[in-house]
Amino acid sequence: WMKANASELGIDATRIGIAGQSSGGHLAMLAAMRPSDGRYSKLPLEDGGGIDASVSCVGMLWPVINPLSRYRYAMGLNASAKPPKWSGHIPAAHDTYWVTEDAMEEGNPMLALERGEAVATPPALWIQGQPDAVHDYVDTFTGQEMTEPERFAANYRKAGGDIEVLYVEQDTRSSTPVFQALADFFV
Repeated sequence: WMKANASELGIDATRIGIAGQSSGGHLAMLAAMRPSDGRYSKLPLEDGGGIDASVSCVGMLWPVINPLSRYRYAMGLNASAKPPKWSGHIPAAHDTYWVTEDAMEEGNPMLALERGEAVATPPALWIQGQPDAVHDYVDTFTGQEMTEPERFAANYRKAGGDIEVLYVEQDTRSSTPVFQALADFFV
């Protein structure tokens, strides 16, 4: 829509980026990686036929980059003797949105890279609070020792993308300096 209406909005259609926080960060990266995927362009735009949906960059703030691993992570925590408060609702929320683990696997930026899919890799910024057990954890199902931000960044770079992971104190992640870093990235 923004590209189709760029002249009316007074913007450069070639300089449109996308950003999101948590689940929105997942959606931003998925849209950036799969701009030509027909599953994501089902809604027609008035006079928008043939508009290229690619973006010039993507910013993510503590994204749920791997919904399947987070689902399994929360399920494991919920089965423990003292599950953290945050994990209680995660499996049901994922079941409502995704319905199946197969869907969590298919709509997964991390796994798309690991499957070797041909995806777009625009410049990216991942801002991650620490400590953050909700978004910055090790997926024990993979046997790897990298956290999800480290794993995604390594996969993204391997696919030819340029990504920076900026770690900030968890207590300051929703502060003006953090949002300024995101704004500076988009300039």
